[in-house]
Amino acid sequence: MALDYVETSKKIIEAVGGAGNISSAGNCMTRLRLVLKDDKKANDEKVQSIKGVKGVMRQGGQYQIIIGNEVSNLFKEFKKHGNWGEDGGGAPQKAEGNPVQRLFGFVSGCMTPMLPAMLGTGMLKVVLTLLTTFCGMSTESSTYILLFSFADCFFMFLPVFLGMTIAKKMGGSPMLFMVVGAALCYPNLISLMGGSLGELGTFLGMPCTYLFGIPVICATYTSSVLPMLLMAPVMKWAEDFADRVSPNVLKAFLKPLLFIIICIPCSLYVLGPIGNVVGNLLSNVFMAMYNAVPWLTVGILSAAMPFIVMYHINAPCDGTISTFFDTGHAFGLTADSGVEFLIHVGMDTIKLNGKGFTPMVKEGDRVRKGQLLLKFDIAYIKSQGLPVTTPVVVSNTDDFSAVDALASGKVDLNTKLLQITK
Repeated sequence: MALDYVETSKKIIEAVGGAGNISSAGNCMTRLRLVLKDDKKANDEKVQSIKGVKGVMRQGGQYQIIIGNEVSNLFKEFKKHGNWGEDGGGAPQKAEGNPVQRLFGFVSGCMTPMLPAMLGTGMLKVVLTLLTTFCGMSTESSTYILLFSFADCFFMFLPVFLGMTIAKKMGGSPMLFMVVGAALCYPNLISLMGGSLGELGTFLGMPCTYLFGIPVICATYTSSVLPMLLMAPVMKWAEDFADRVSPNVLKAFLKPLLFIIICIPCSLYVLGPIGNVVGNLLSNVFMAMYNAVPWLTVGILSAAMPFIVMYHINAPCDGTISTFFDTGHAFGLTADSGVEFLIHVGMDTIKLNGKGFTPMVKEGDRVRKGQLLLKFDIAYIKSQGLPVTTPVVVSNTDDFSAVDALASGKVDLNTKLLQITK
């Protein structure tokens, strides 16, 4: 029998202390999530006795009512019974529990609203993998490029979406917090960090560019979670400070100006690079764990994936690994078509003696186009003062009538590098 959304909504509101006790309301995939002004007024037993309610949880300052798959339909009716919405009408409830519980509650509260988008785009990437592996779809086709764009757009601009959820969790202004995330994803900033828009220097052994003469460590923050999470308390403080010091007559423009002047440089100078370094450390830890206990690491890795920043090489074609250097920095691949490739990650990276490189295959292995061959820590390579230019060489050019380079400089997964004529 279908759930009566009107009656269920009324009973839930009454059981949690009435509409006046609800500061904000929202939902995730299975739960109705409420922030109550006084959670002591909520009667857990009464809530759990309501038809359609499967359980109650108090977590991260939220009163969570487990409904199941019908929660989105219930919420459509539920929000009609009060003048509160997802953004809330009051300050968020102070989180309870020990520091670790509060931390996990905060991270969960920021990440959970993004799950539908994350799952949808993630599953589209799975579909693309199946299409290229079993259905022969070319990664160079316009269909693949368009579908990959659909699947990757959420992850590319993840800091922007995270800015919105952090603001809602902390009672900040979503648009201001999103500006900080947008700055970290801005195309010209990414190009600048890569060295294509200006000369790079060195700071603390790492490549850097400059803002008003002050060094900014080069890093890429698209698809990253940690920099924005580390910025959360700074953004909240900056907004409160800007609101407090701005005269009412000037507040409309002075408050956001002060916020931006404080937060974006802070993210680029300090917390962004720290988040990038921590992400790389986590990546190295997980790779060591995978080598020791892979069955345990897979589960942990699934939850921690957004925090990890690692670069990798996909096989350009079907073939066999003809050689793999012990240091992991270079390998040879003989394609089924007879082309012999030599791929060398970075320049003079043999000096690193394997540190920062994690081979995923070994000499003699058969590989498929798109298969993961090597992971490497690009931030570590740069920190050692080594260029990350990666030559892709055809070592048996005499066997072909022509080998033409089609691209150089900065490339991505969809860039066509070479044209080889038999």
